[in-house]
Amino acid sequence: MLPLPGNRKLPDLIGAQAANAGLVFYKFVDKWHEKEGKFGLHDEKKNWINRFVRDGTGLGRAEELAAHCERIERLARALTPDGADIKPVRMETVSRFVTGMGYEHGVENGFVFHHTLGVPFLPASGIKGLMRAFADHWQALGDGGEPDSRDWFERIVDLFGNYGPARKDDHDAKRGVTRDQRAPRMGRLIVFDALPVAPVKCACEVLTPHDGGWRAKGAEPMIDKGAPEVILSPGDWHNPIPIPFLVVEEGQTFLFALGRSRGGTLADLKEGYALLEAALEWIGAGAKTAVGFGQFVNVANAPLAENDRVVISQEHPAPKLRGRTATIATLFPAQGLAKVTLEGGGKGSNQVVKLDLLSRTDEPATDQ
Repeated sequence: MLPLPGNRKLPDLIGAQAANAGLVFYKFVDKWHEKEGKFGLHDEKKNWINRFVRDGTGLGRAEELAAHCERIERLARALTPDGADIKPVRMETVSRFVTGMGYEHGVENGFVFHHTLGVPFLPASGIKGLMRAFADHWQALGDGGEPDSRDWFERIVDLFGNYGPARKDDHDAKRGVTRDQRAPRMGRLIVFDALPVAPVKCACEVLTPHDGGWRAKGAEPMIDKGAPEVILSPGDWHNPIPIPFLVVEEGQTFLFALGRSRGGTLADLKEGYALLEAALEWIGAGAKTAVGFGQFVNVANAPLAENDRVVISQEHPAPKLRGRTATIATLFPAQGLAKVTLEGGGKGSNQVVKLDLLSRTDEPATDQ
């Protein structure tokens, strides 16, 4: 018998762990079928999304992510003044996160994947827009809730640049922004894509709109076919229509990096990182931030969790434990304690330590 054509191997390649999840998600959907005369995914939407919810593994290859993150860190260091004590930050999702929901897809909601790595990420353009929006609408408010003077607008343009074209509107008039200040120019900050530092765990969320199809029809008034004089409108009396969509699970860590462009200073970088952390913590990134999605916190400030690598404070009463690195085995938050396993093993490697004497560490692990 003749061997099967090579393209018969495609399903095996698509299902492989190393397959680019973004490419599979958009280009190799195998759940299409006809139902009630319509061709679509229908009740297979959730099954397709769950294909990317991998227990214990996550999306992406650890070695590739580590290599890309290292490149970004090197680029950021090269664009940082010599001797400056500032470096890229690792931010952890404290709620679920999603971006790219407006992309076309058979499950009705899209998702942003890195083109080559096949993992969820935050594009630099979106991060820069988030930082600028936070600076413009939050940081720039005075004590009375009104925008500050045009000096603050000038500072925003210094950091992020201005794309133009020159304009004059009511928002500018309130702040005294001149036409010259609206002229296009380059900012002092360079923003990099935010990549996950390890394979990303995802989950399936569900929307339950009660609008009776109102949004799907372009938010236009709809006439009930049975009673033409009745205009249907969105409301909670309609039956909910479950719509599943893919999200990044909480507890995932991303690397955020900034650099300085021509004319940039250390002060610009420090202010940029402060805006970045504040924006991610207070208003969040991506879609559905109004209901708590997309919030991040600096890993250094995040609550400790089991399996975290930590260092024991020099203030510990037992000299043999001071400065030792360990891994958290069990947390006892009500008692303010944690059971840890000291690196290096040996007798007495399991210890119970006060939580306030532990802090995360990114130092290389010692040999066991």
